[in-house]
Amino acid sequence: MAATPGYVLAATAGQATATELVWFADAATAVLPTTVSTALDVSFKSGGYVTPDGVTIPTAISQTDIPVFGSTSPVRTLITQEEITVSLTLMESNKVQEALVTRQALTAITVTSATMATTRGSGRDALYSLVVDGVDGGTSSAFRRVFPKIRVTNVGDEVIGFNNILQTPLTFTAYTDSSGVSEYRYTKVTGLT
Repeated sequence: MAATPGYVLAATAGQATATELVWFADAATAVLPTTVSTALDVSFKSGGYVTPDGVTIPTAISQTDIPVFGSTSPVRTLITQEEITVSLTLMESNKVQEALVTRQALTAITVTSATMATTRGSGRDALYSLVVDGVDGGTSSAFRRVFPKIRVTNVGDEVIGFNNILQTPLTFTAYTDSSGVSEYRYTKVTGLT
Protein backbone atom coordinates (compact mmCIF):
# COMPACT_ATOMS: atom_id res chain seq x y z
CA MET A 1 0.00 0.00 0.00
CA ALA A 2 1.18 3.50 -0.79
CA ALA A 3 2.66 5.64 1.96
CA THR A 4 0.31 8.40 0.82
CA PRO A 5 -2.71 6.62 -0.74
CA GLY A 6 -3.77 8.00 -4.09
CA TYR A 7 -0.65 10.10 -4.51
CA VAL A 8 1.41 9.39 -7.60
CA LEU A 9 4.42 11.44 -8.56
CA ALA A 10 5.34 11.48 -12.20
CA ALA A 11 8.76 10.47 -13.48
CA THR A 12 11.02 7.72 -12.22
CA ALA A 13 14.69 8.06 -11.41
CA GLY A 14 16.66 9.52 -14.29
CA GLN A 15 13.81 11.63 -15.63
CA ALA A 16 13.79 15.40 -15.85
CA THR A 17 11.28 16.47 -13.20
CA ALA A 18 8.50 15.13 -10.99
CA THR A 19 5.80 16.74 -13.13
CA GLU A 20 6.38 14.82 -16.34
CA LEU A 21 4.14 11.75 -16.62
CA VAL A 22 4.04 11.01 -20.35
CA TRP A 23 6.85 10.70 -22.89
CA PHE A 24 6.39 10.32 -26.66
CA ALA A 25 8.65 9.26 -29.54
CA ASP A 26 8.11 8.58 -33.21
CA ALA A 27 7.46 4.82 -33.31
CA ALA A 28 9.81 4.21 -36.24
CA THR A 29 12.86 5.56 -34.35
CA ALA A 30 11.94 4.89 -30.70
CA VAL A 31 14.33 2.92 -28.53
CA LEU A 32 12.00 1.38 -25.95
CA PRO A 33 13.00 1.04 -22.29
CA THR A 34 13.09 -2.53 -20.95
CA THR A 35 13.01 -1.93 -17.19
CA VAL A 36 11.11 0.24 -14.74
CA SER A 37 14.08 2.50 -14.02
CA THR A 38 16.23 2.72 -17.16
CA ALA A 39 16.65 6.33 -18.29
CA LEU A 40 14.65 7.01 -21.41
CA ASP A 41 16.36 7.26 -24.78
CA VAL A 42 16.74 10.77 -26.20
CA SER A 43 14.16 9.90 -28.86
CA PHE A 44 11.45 10.33 -26.16
CA LYS A 45 10.14 13.85 -25.56
CA SER A 46 8.06 14.96 -22.61
CA GLY A 47 4.39 15.72 -23.25
CA GLY A 48 4.65 18.41 -20.58
CA TYR A 49 2.01 19.02 -17.94
CA VAL A 50 -1.02 16.74 -17.85
CA THR A 51 -4.26 17.36 -15.94
CA PRO A 52 -4.33 16.00 -12.35
CA ASP A 53 -6.49 13.02 -13.37
CA GLY A 54 -3.43 11.70 -15.23
CA VAL A 55 -3.71 8.86 -17.72
CA THR A 56 -6.61 6.44 -18.16
CA ILE A 57 -5.90 3.06 -19.78
CA PRO A 58 -9.09 1.04 -20.41
CA THR A 59 -9.05 -2.38 -22.08
CA ALA A 60 -12.01 -3.60 -24.14
CA ILE A 61 -12.13 -7.38 -24.59
CA SER A 62 -14.46 -8.94 -27.14
CA GLN A 63 -15.31 -12.60 -26.81
CA THR A 64 -17.42 -15.34 -28.34
CA ASP A 65 -18.94 -18.06 -26.16
CA ILE A 66 -18.95 -21.60 -27.58
CA PRO A 67 -22.05 -23.56 -26.55
CA VAL A 68 -22.64 -27.29 -26.85
CA PHE A 69 -25.80 -29.32 -27.24
CA GLY A 70 -27.50 -29.99 -23.96
CA SER A 71 -25.72 -27.29 -21.93
CA THR A 72 -27.08 -23.89 -20.92
CA SER A 73 -23.64 -22.45 -20.30
CA PRO A 74 -20.70 -22.15 -22.69
CA VAL A 75 -17.96 -24.77 -22.57
CA ARG A 76 -15.37 -22.43 -24.01
CA THR A 77 -14.87 -18.72 -24.54
CA LEU A 78 -12.76 -17.34 -27.37
CA ILE A 79 -11.13 -13.93 -26.99
CA THR A 80 -11.63 -12.39 -30.42
CA GLN A 81 -10.23 -8.91 -29.84
CA GLU A 82 -8.45 -6.88 -27.17
CA GLU A 83 -8.27 -3.12 -27.63
CA ILE A 84 -6.23 -0.93 -25.33
CA THR A 85 -6.79 2.81 -25.42
CA VAL A 86 -4.97 5.56 -23.56
CA SER A 87 -6.61 8.87 -22.67
CA LEU A 88 -4.97 11.97 -21.22
CA THR A 89 -5.26 15.74 -21.33
CA LEU A 90 -2.19 17.82 -22.09
CA MET A 91 -1.94 21.28 -20.53
CA GLU A 92 0.85 22.89 -22.53
CA SER A 93 1.42 24.23 -25.99
CA ASN A 94 4.70 22.70 -27.16
CA LYS A 95 6.15 20.77 -30.09
CA VAL A 96 4.94 17.41 -28.78
CA GLN A 97 1.38 18.65 -28.23
CA GLU A 98 1.29 20.21 -31.71
CA ALA A 99 2.59 17.03 -33.36
CA LEU A 100 -0.01 14.90 -31.57
CA VAL A 101 -2.95 17.21 -32.31
CA THR A 102 -1.98 17.52 -35.97
CA ARG A 103 -1.05 13.80 -36.18
CA GLN A 104 2.42 14.47 -37.54
CA ALA A 105 5.79 12.97 -36.66
CA LEU A 106 7.38 14.67 -33.66
CA THR A 107 10.34 15.55 -35.85
CA ALA A 108 8.05 17.36 -38.32
CA ILE A 109 7.41 20.26 -35.94
CA THR A 110 10.01 23.01 -36.02
CA VAL A 111 10.35 26.19 -34.00
CA THR A 112 11.75 29.37 -35.50
CA SER A 113 12.04 32.54 -33.42
CA ALA A 114 9.87 31.00 -30.68
CA THR A 115 7.09 30.32 -33.20
CA MET A 116 5.49 27.14 -34.54
CA ALA A 117 3.32 27.02 -37.64
CA THR A 118 1.33 23.82 -38.10
CA THR A 119 -1.58 22.57 -40.17
CA ARG A 120 -4.19 19.87 -39.76
CA GLY A 121 -5.28 17.42 -42.42
CA SER A 122 -7.25 14.20 -42.63
CA GLY A 123 -4.57 12.23 -44.46
CA ARG A 124 -2.15 12.16 -41.53
CA ASP A 125 -1.63 8.96 -39.64
CA ALA A 126 1.54 9.07 -37.52
CA LEU A 127 2.48 6.25 -35.16
CA TYR A 128 4.09 7.09 -31.82
CA SER A 129 5.56 5.24 -28.87
CA LEU A 130 4.39 6.25 -25.39
CA VAL A 131 5.93 5.78 -21.96
CA VAL A 132 3.89 6.51 -18.83
CA ASP A 133 6.23 6.86 -15.83
CA GLY A 134 5.41 7.25 -12.17
CA VAL A 135 6.46 6.60 -8.59
CA ASP A 136 4.03 5.85 -5.79
CA GLY A 137 3.92 8.59 -3.16
CA GLY A 138 6.74 8.59 -0.62
CA THR A 139 7.85 5.02 -1.34
CA SER A 140 10.38 3.73 -3.82
CA SER A 141 7.66 1.82 -5.67
CA ALA A 142 7.50 2.71 -9.35
CA PHE A 143 5.62 1.80 -12.48
CA ARG A 144 6.26 2.20 -16.17
CA ARG A 145 3.83 1.46 -18.99
CA VAL A 146 5.37 1.27 -22.47
CA PHE A 147 3.19 1.34 -25.57
CA PRO A 148 5.41 0.59 -28.59
CA LYS A 149 2.87 1.72 -31.20
CA ILE A 150 -0.01 4.10 -30.60
CA ARG A 151 -2.07 6.28 -32.90
CA VAL A 152 -4.16 9.36 -32.08
CA THR A 153 -7.76 8.19 -32.54
CA ASN A 154 -9.54 11.13 -30.95
CA VAL A 155 -8.70 14.78 -30.36
CA GLY A 156 -11.15 16.18 -27.84
CA ASP A 157 -12.36 19.75 -27.51
CA GLU A 158 -9.35 22.00 -27.08
CA VAL A 159 -10.06 24.55 -24.35
CA ILE A 160 -8.65 28.05 -24.79
CA GLY A 161 -10.40 30.62 -22.64
CA PHE A 162 -10.16 33.71 -20.46
CA ASN A 163 -8.87 32.89 -16.98
CA ASN A 164 -8.51 29.26 -18.02
CA ILE A 165 -5.68 26.92 -18.83
CA LEU A 166 -4.97 25.33 -22.20
CA GLN A 167 -6.30 21.78 -22.25
CA THR A 168 -6.00 19.28 -25.10
CA PRO A 169 -7.74 15.93 -24.47
CA LEU A 170 -6.30 13.07 -26.56
CA THR A 171 -7.18 9.41 -26.96
CA PHE A 172 -4.79 6.89 -28.46
CA THR A 173 -5.29 3.30 -29.59
CA ALA A 174 -2.45 0.86 -28.91
CA TYR A 175 -1.26 -1.51 -31.64
CA THR A 176 0.96 -4.56 -31.42
CA ASP A 177 4.65 -4.46 -32.22
CA SER A 178 6.53 -7.12 -34.19
CA SER A 179 6.43 -9.38 -31.09
CA GLY A 180 2.64 -9.15 -30.87
CA VAL A 181 2.75 -6.96 -27.74
CA SER A 182 0.72 -3.76 -27.36
CA GLU A 183 1.77 -2.84 -23.80
CA TYR A 184 4.85 -3.61 -21.73
CA ARG A 185 4.26 -3.26 -17.99
CA TYR A 186 7.16 -2.73 -15.59
CA THR A 187 6.46 -2.42 -11.87
CA LYS A 188 8.70 -2.14 -8.83
CA VAL A 189 6.92 -2.50 -5.49
CA THR A 190 8.87 -2.08 -2.26
CA GLY A 191 8.60 -5.33 -0.30
CA LEU A 192 7.16 -7.31 -3.22
CA THR A 193 7.85 -11.04 -2.87
